[in-house]
Amino acid sequence: MANEVAERIRLRIQEDKFSPTIPAQSLPVTCSFGIAIASDALWTVDSLLHSADCALYEAKNSGRNKAVLANIRSDRAMSAAR
Repeated sequence: MANEVAERIRLRIQEDKFSPTIPAQSLPVTCSFGIAIASDALWTVDSLLHSADCALYEAKNSGRNKAVLANIRSDRAMSAAR
């Protein structure tokens, strides 16, 4: 669900034409989202933010203008190893 909402927002921003102070010009604007969803009560706010941040960097590094859902299992394994 969160991924679908982020994708709708991303598409809406991409489709909109943003105009700077000069009306004859328009700038393409895109956005990237990193999404993390808590699957149980064991997640802390910090771990969710970290997972979302990792997903955001994945979105940016794989071409930008994307919504990426965090790989929760992988992130949890990495957190447990620390």
